[in-house]
Amino acid sequence: MNKDFPTTLHFQKGLSLIELMLAITLSFLLILGILTLFNGTKTTFNTNEAQSRTQENGRFALEILKRELRELHTHGMCAGRVTITDHVNTCPSMPNGADSPLIGWEFAGTAEGNAYTIPSDLDPALATAGSWTTADGTAFPPGLNNRLVPGSDIFVFRRFLPTGLVVNATNQPNEISLSGLQIGQAGAPGDGSLMLVTNCSTADVFRQNGTGGLDKSGSGFCGGVGGNWSTAYGLGAQVFEQQEIAYFVGLRTLANGDQVPGLYRFNLSQPVGANNPQELVEGIENLQIRYGYSRDASQGGDGQSVRFDEDWLTADEVPNWRQVIAMRLSMSVRSAENPAGDGDRTALVLNLAGSNVTTPGDGRLRQPFSTTVALRNQMIVP
Repeated sequence: MNKDFPTTLHFQKGLSLIELMLAITLSFLLILGILTLFNGTKTTFNTNEAQSRTQENGRFALEILKRELRELHTHGMCAGRVTITDHVNTCPSMPNGADSPLIGWEFAGTAEGNAYTIPSDLDPALATAGSWTTADGTAFPPGLNNRLVPGSDIFVFRRFLPTGLVVNATNQPNEISLSGLQIGQAGAPGDGSLMLVTNCSTADVFRQNGTGGLDKSGSGFCGGVGGNWSTAYGLGAQVFEQQEIAYFVGLRTLANGDQVPGLYRFNLSQPVGANNPQELVEGIENLQIRYGYSRDASQGGDGQSVRFDEDWLTADEVPNWRQVIAMRLSMSVRSAENPAGDGDRTALVLNLAGSNVTTPGDGRLRQPFSTTVALRNQMIVP
């Protein structure tokens, strides 16, 4: 035998069972740590995203309402209030008269100091029209039936939009001739539109019935009634299209059955269509409103300020809507989904305009938003 040939054999040894189990355990712990880190990062991202979206929706909703309410009861070129003669006696029109720019309805059980729990099912069919009341018992426009989620207040306001039309001749008692954009042309108010003509001393509200000018003699559009104009309008009197807008919390049901509440706008002066009513902001779950009532001189006030805390009223307490000069809006805004995805969370109790509103404990993020808006065109009470 050659002594230079190695006589010792070296064998490759495998892992023992203990070593294999230890390696698997360490790998499992490493993967678990990575998954935990990933899940935590994902939850943090979803939470931040939900919070950002909730804040964005809340701020956007308040900005929309503030902008709209500041246009309440505008009369175009007219700086002050004018006397309005109403030639419309039926159908969608301001429920408490042509001279009232605002009216609201309070949902039962949500007054200041009351405790209200938002139901998990916001189906509008679960609330009856009688759940909303106003001081004089006026029922809200029938077009709002089965559109309102339970628990939220609603309001309707009036504004006037310029049409570019001016009077160039009058023909008492019914017709007015116009110059500028004519009825029937693109961009002009359509037949049946609510209209206002004014010279800043007096005004008439009526429905356009499609004569090529302005004619209030017909009865085909929501009970237009006759009678002379309140004055013989001279050249240069202006014509405006009247809008009556309702704001409320409505509901959109997705194909999978999920309910998405949101802030809705409904133009009561126009027919129901693809964009009427219109969802403006999703996630608005509850809306509470208090109205700043300005006492006139006979009541110890000045007609231009809300002097006492007790003068912030609910809709069913307002004695005269013409003396409401401010609105305090509070809302609960929720995220679209549960960002953690880990089941229910503790329900929140939010103070919304003095109401203690308890939210569902469904894991969604929620945040209250509030603002106070001065109704600029209501600041002087006669």
